[in-house]
Amino acid sequence: MAHPGGGAEWYQERIQKGRSPYQARKEVAKLLGHGRDDVTRIYLASLKKKGGDGDG
Repeated sequence: MAHPGGGAEWYQERIQKGRSPYQARKEVAKLLGHGRDDVTRIYLASLKKKGGDGDG
């Protein structure tokens, strides 16, 4: 399984490439090895506090 610490960085990369927040989370979930959006949201919780994770 990939290292969860990379999740936020991978998410930001996908957002910058034009993915929707949902698409970005699903892609990161796959990279993290579980494929679950709800688990990925936990990894991205620090971004939510900074306003970087939208729901779309």
